[in-house]
Amino acid sequence: MKIRVNYYNQISHNYQLEFSAIQHENLKVLIIEGYDISINIIKEIFQMELPRLEYLELWLDKRDNNTSYLNYDLYNKFPKLNYLGIHSCSNNSSSLSDIPFAIINDSLIESLVELDLSKGAIYDEAVKYWLNYCPAIHQLDTLNISYNCVTDEMIERMNQLNIQVIAEKQEPYRYWSACE
Repeated sequence: MKIRVNYYNQISHNYQLEFSAIQHENLKVLIIEGYDISINIIKEIFQMELPRLEYLELWLDKRDNNTSYLNYDLYNKFPKLNYLGIHSCSNNSSSLSDIPFAIINDSLIESLVELDLSKGAIYDEAVKYWLNYCPAIHQLDTLNISYNCVTDEMIERMNQLNIQVIAEKQEPYRYWSACE
């Protein structure tokens, strides 16, 4: 299932995306694509019962670095999940509490095949943290950090991992591609 949210409806205060606590035994793909999906919507998604979910892609609210939604045990919630894409995520080098740092600490990464953090504003600080403090990153098959703000030096270090690293078009002085 793919849901695309229209940003212009949000400006006019018609932004009414919400999820109830549903159970769906056969849903394998969930993509919520839009501009600034709020943390409340993310929490609602993580409260759904989707035992066969394999592919989850979310576009997060870049103004809300609250990662409290990661308190959910996503591995037990979505035991078949092998792809997680989180876009429009930012990091703040003064805090380890935002998305690029928090998602890499979640036990879910140990079961993922692909982690896609492209189309955001990830900087070298997050990559250094992953390399130094996240041994589970070695269990991925693919890590996508394209369209972020990582230097060539950090990309070279990431390429030394025994995983496929996709790191196209790092542009630190450009607005976020998720806003286009």
